[in-house]
Amino acid sequence: MIALRERIKELNCLYGIAQLAERHSDSVEDLLRDLVNFLPFSWQYPEITCARIIFQGKTYQSKGFKVAKWRQSSRIFVYNEPKGEVTIFYLEERPPADEGPFLREERALLDELAERIGTAAMRISAELELQEINKQLTLERKALQEANAALRSVLARIEEEKQEIYMNIRTNIDKILMPILHELILNLPQTQRKYAEM
Repeated sequence: MIALRERIKELNCLYGIAQLAERHSDSVEDLLRDLVNFLPFSWQYPEITCARIIFQGKTYQSKGFKVAKWRQSSRIFVYNEPKGEVTIFYLEERPPADEGPFLREERALLDELAERIGTAAMRISAELELQEINKQLTLERKALQEANAALRSVLARIEEEKQEIYMNIRTNIDKILMPILHELILNLPQTQRKYAEM
Protein backbone atom coordinates (compact mmCIF):
# COMPACT_ATOMS: atom_id res chain seq x y z
CA MET A 1 0.00 0.00 0.00
CA ILE A 2 2.85 2.40 0.83
CA ALA A 3 4.55 1.64 -2.50
CA LEU A 4 1.32 2.37 -4.36
CA ARG A 5 0.90 5.66 -2.50
CA GLU A 6 4.48 6.64 -3.45
CA ARG A 7 3.88 5.78 -7.14
CA ILE A 8 0.73 7.92 -7.13
CA LYS A 9 2.73 10.81 -5.65
CA GLU A 10 5.35 10.39 -8.38
CA LEU A 11 2.71 10.36 -11.12
CA ASN A 12 1.05 13.42 -9.59
CA CYS A 13 4.44 15.11 -9.56
CA LEU A 14 5.05 14.39 -13.25
CA TYR A 15 1.53 15.52 -14.12
CA GLY A 16 1.98 18.67 -12.02
CA ILE A 17 5.25 19.48 -13.79
CA ALA A 18 3.53 19.12 -17.16
CA GLN A 19 0.76 21.48 -15.98
CA LEU A 20 3.27 24.03 -14.66
CA ALA A 21 5.29 23.85 -17.89
CA GLU A 22 2.13 24.51 -19.89
CA ARG A 23 1.07 27.39 -17.63
CA HIS A 24 4.53 29.01 -17.74
CA SER A 25 5.28 28.40 -21.41
CA ASP A 26 7.05 31.76 -21.78
CA SER A 27 9.12 32.06 -18.58
CA VAL A 28 11.64 29.62 -17.14
CA GLU A 29 11.87 31.76 -13.98
CA ASP A 30 8.13 31.53 -13.27
CA LEU A 31 8.16 27.79 -13.96
CA LEU A 32 11.04 27.16 -11.53
CA ARG A 33 9.59 29.45 -8.85
CA ASP A 34 6.35 27.42 -8.78
CA LEU A 35 8.03 24.06 -9.32
CA VAL A 36 10.40 24.36 -6.35
CA ASN A 37 7.43 24.71 -3.97
CA PHE A 38 5.62 21.81 -5.61
CA LEU A 39 8.46 19.27 -5.35
CA PRO A 40 8.53 18.51 -1.58
CA PHE A 41 5.00 17.02 -1.73
CA SER A 42 6.23 14.33 -4.12
CA TRP A 43 8.79 12.82 -1.73
CA GLN A 44 8.22 10.15 0.90
CA TYR A 45 8.34 12.59 3.84
CA PRO A 46 6.88 15.88 2.54
CA GLU A 47 6.60 17.39 6.04
CA ILE A 48 10.42 17.46 6.39
CA THR A 49 11.29 17.95 2.73
CA CYS A 50 12.50 21.12 1.07
CA ALA A 51 13.85 21.78 -2.41
CA ARG A 52 16.31 24.05 -4.17
CA ILE A 53 16.78 24.62 -7.89
CA ILE A 54 19.85 26.43 -9.13
CA PHE A 55 19.54 27.33 -12.80
CA GLN A 56 21.77 29.61 -14.85
CA GLY A 57 23.10 31.37 -11.77
CA LYS A 58 19.71 31.94 -10.10
CA THR A 59 18.56 30.08 -7.00
CA TYR A 60 14.96 29.08 -6.29
CA GLN A 61 14.08 27.67 -2.85
CA SER A 62 10.94 26.13 -1.43
CA LYS A 63 9.20 27.65 1.58
CA GLY A 64 11.00 26.86 4.83
CA PHE A 65 14.16 25.97 2.94
CA LYS A 66 17.23 24.92 4.93
CA VAL A 67 20.37 23.11 3.85
CA ALA A 68 20.62 19.71 5.51
CA LYS A 69 23.02 16.80 5.26
CA TRP A 70 20.35 14.42 3.86
CA ARG A 71 20.19 15.43 0.24
CA GLN A 72 19.65 14.12 -3.23
CA SER A 73 20.69 16.08 -6.36
CA SER A 74 20.44 15.85 -10.11
CA ARG A 75 22.07 18.13 -12.69
CA ILE A 76 20.07 20.08 -15.26
CA PHE A 77 21.40 20.02 -18.82
CA VAL A 78 20.37 22.34 -21.66
CA TYR A 79 21.72 21.40 -25.09
CA ASN A 80 24.07 18.93 -23.34
CA GLU A 81 25.59 21.73 -21.24
CA PRO A 82 25.21 21.68 -17.43
CA LYS A 83 23.08 24.70 -16.47
CA GLY A 84 22.01 23.91 -12.94
CA GLU A 85 20.91 21.42 -10.34
CA VAL A 86 17.78 20.26 -8.52
CA THR A 87 18.35 19.24 -4.89
CA ILE A 88 15.93 17.70 -2.41
CA PHE A 89 16.75 17.93 1.31
CA TYR A 90 15.34 16.06 4.29
CA LEU A 91 15.54 18.32 7.33
CA GLU A 92 15.54 15.35 9.74
CA GLU A 93 17.12 11.92 9.65
CA ARG A 94 14.98 9.09 8.34
CA PRO A 95 15.58 5.32 8.13
CA PRO A 96 18.01 4.20 5.45
CA ALA A 97 16.53 3.31 2.07
CA ASP A 98 18.09 2.82 -1.38
CA GLU A 99 20.09 6.07 -1.47
CA GLY A 100 20.56 7.26 2.10
CA PRO A 101 17.02 7.96 3.32
CA PHE A 102 15.76 8.31 -0.28
CA LEU A 103 13.98 5.68 -2.35
CA ARG A 104 15.29 4.39 -5.69
CA GLU A 105 12.08 5.70 -7.29
CA GLU A 106 12.76 9.16 -5.86
CA ARG A 107 16.16 9.13 -7.59
CA ALA A 108 14.47 8.22 -10.89
CA LEU A 109 11.87 10.94 -10.32
CA LEU A 110 14.53 13.55 -9.52
CA ASP A 111 16.52 12.66 -12.65
CA GLU A 112 13.33 12.88 -14.71
CA LEU A 113 12.55 16.27 -13.15
CA ALA A 114 15.99 17.61 -14.03
CA GLU A 115 15.59 16.35 -17.60
CA ARG A 116 12.14 17.93 -17.93
CA ILE A 117 13.42 21.25 -16.58
CA GLY A 118 16.18 21.20 -19.20
CA THR A 119 13.69 20.33 -21.94
CA ALA A 120 11.29 23.06 -20.82
CA ALA A 121 14.13 25.59 -20.75
CA MET A 122 15.15 24.61 -24.30
CA ARG A 123 11.56 24.86 -25.52
CA ILE A 124 10.94 28.21 -23.87
CA SER A 125 14.26 29.53 -25.13
CA ALA A 126 13.48 28.38 -28.67
CA GLU A 127 9.97 29.87 -28.47
CA LEU A 128 11.28 33.23 -27.27
CA GLU A 129 13.97 33.20 -29.95
CA LEU A 130 11.34 32.40 -32.58
CA GLN A 131 9.17 35.27 -31.33
CA GLU A 132 12.17 37.60 -31.54
CA ILE A 133 12.99 36.42 -35.07
CA ASN A 134 9.35 36.90 -36.13
CA LYS A 135 9.36 40.37 -34.62
CA GLN A 136 12.58 41.20 -36.49
CA LEU A 137 11.18 39.80 -39.75
CA THR A 138 8.03 41.90 -39.32
CA LEU A 139 10.14 45.02 -38.85
CA GLU A 140 12.30 44.16 -41.86
CA ARG A 141 9.22 43.45 -43.99
CA LYS A 142 7.74 46.82 -43.02
CA ALA A 143 11.04 48.55 -43.85
CA LEU A 144 11.12 46.78 -47.24
CA GLN A 145 7.52 47.79 -47.95
CA GLU A 146 8.37 51.40 -47.12
CA ALA A 147 11.50 51.22 -49.29
CA ASN A 148 9.45 49.74 -52.16
CA ALA A 149 6.88 52.53 -51.83
CA ALA A 150 9.67 55.13 -51.90
CA LEU A 151 11.27 53.40 -54.91
CA ARG A 152 7.94 53.35 -56.77
CA SER A 153 7.57 57.05 -56.04
CA VAL A 154 11.10 57.75 -57.35
CA LEU A 155 10.49 55.65 -60.48
CA ALA A 156 7.18 57.43 -61.12
CA ARG A 157 8.93 60.79 -60.77
CA ILE A 158 11.71 59.67 -63.17
CA GLU A 159 9.05 58.60 -65.70
CA GLU A 160 7.34 61.99 -65.35
CA GLU A 161 10.66 63.75 -65.88
CA LYS A 162 11.39 61.60 -68.96
CA GLN A 163 8.01 62.54 -70.42
CA GLU A 164 8.66 66.18 -69.58
CA ILE A 165 12.09 66.09 -71.28
CA TYR A 166 10.58 64.32 -74.31
CA MET A 167 7.87 66.99 -74.57
CA ASN A 168 10.46 69.78 -74.20
CA ILE A 169 12.63 68.26 -76.94
CA ARG A 170 9.57 67.85 -79.18
CA THR A 171 8.53 71.44 -78.51
CA ASN A 172 12.07 72.70 -79.23
CA ILE A 173 12.18 70.69 -82.47
CA ASP A 174 8.82 72.11 -83.51
CA LYS A 175 9.74 75.70 -82.51
CA ILE A 176 13.41 75.89 -83.53
CA LEU A 177 14.47 73.14 -85.92
CA MET A 178 11.32 72.74 -88.00
CA PRO A 179 11.22 76.40 -89.10
CA ILE A 180 14.94 76.23 -90.03
CA LEU A 181 14.42 72.96 -91.91
CA HIS A 182 11.37 74.37 -93.66
CA GLU A 183 13.36 77.44 -94.70
CA LEU A 184 16.19 75.28 -96.02
CA ILE A 185 13.78 73.17 -98.02
CA LEU A 186 12.25 76.28 -99.54
CA ASN A 187 15.71 77.52 -100.60
CA LEU A 188 16.55 74.28 -102.37
CA PRO A 189 16.11 73.96 -106.09
CA GLN A 190 12.83 72.31 -107.05
CA THR A 191 14.54 69.10 -108.23
CA GLN A 192 16.18 68.54 -104.84
CA ARG A 193 13.21 69.52 -102.73
CA LYS A 194 11.46 66.18 -103.11
CA TYR A 195 14.49 64.40 -101.53
CA ALA A 196 14.58 66.76 -98.55
CA GLU A 197 10.87 66.36 -97.84
CA MET A 198 11.21 62.60 -97.51
